[in-house]
Amino acid sequence: MHLDLDEWNWYSWQGFYNYLQANLGDGEWDYVPNASGGFLGFWWHGNGDDKCDQYLQLEEGKLCFKIAVNDKSRRTDLKWIWHERFLNAAEGSPVSVVKPVLRNGNFMTVAVLDGDYRRTNKDGKIDLEKTLDILREVQRIYDKAESI
Repeated sequence: MHLDLDEWNWYSWQGFYNYLQANLGDGEWDYVPNASGGFLGFWWHGNGDDKCDQYLQLEEGKLCFKIAVNDKSRRTDLKWIWHERFLNAAEGSPVSVVKPVLRNGNFMTVAVLDGDYRRTNKDGKIDLEKTLDILREVQRIYDKAESI
């Protein structure tokens, strides 16, 4: 049985992330601890080079464009480079990618999808196909940013 999005619980997220793994053919999920109490996260569609790794991550209802930078001296520069790449790659897309609060760290969110990526039907339940369409569009933005 599908719940309204605002009623989702731990098991709802687990089932949803398992569905995404099967239908995207990619991804991992797990509990991500943080100072705010943590969340169930799902990350996929990653790539990297000797400077940093780039990937997409769902933080429950939030979709993030992330980078991981081990070299502390490069974090600030790479944060701004990838922020600009993802925003530029989203120009002309049917989805809006915006600037988050930018912080420095090993793992950084450099852009976010404006609003919830999950799409619903007329009853307020998740529309899985429309949600997958949004995630595939975000993958196209990511791929475009990789080639900039």
